[in-house]
Amino acid sequence: MFEELVRAIESLPRVFLFVKPHQAESPTPYGEIALSLSAARTRILPPEANLLELLFASDGLITVDSFASSEALVLGRPVLVLNLPGNLGPLVDRGVALGVRRGESIAKALETLLFDSETARALETKRKEYIREFAFGADGRSTERIVECILYEAERGA
Repeated sequence: MFEELVRAIESLPRVFLFVKPHQAESPTPYGEIALSLSAARTRILPPEANLLELLFASDGLITVDSFASSEALVLGRPVLVLNLPGNLGPLVDRGVALGVRRGESIAKALETLLFDSETARALETKRKEYIREFAFGADGRSTERIVECILYEAERGA
């Protein structure tokens, strides 16, 4: 499946794939496949690469079964789930992420994820509903609320 993903990326002009293996995983198999395909726009990163920095800089996340999908959704990045059915199927079923079933075209799903504005709007709407329901309305103000709480408790204790 990774080979098909790399081929799909290479078929889309100006699209790059950055692969961050799980920290318990070796990057070597990914690198070997990218090298065997002469993939010019696929980069294999070390497992210790900072996931949040990568998500901030990305246009989306492609995963099979990673909790990084939740982080991507909170950061407002669209998610593509490969190799369905799987544990992330409920995200696809709810319209929060796009999905590719075994045997379906990854390239077509990537094009839709990255370039279809109607799909982007639908995913964003469902993502906001999902965040309200499951991430307790993550709104980027957590630091502000923590500081307010500390100041309140400091004043109360004075």
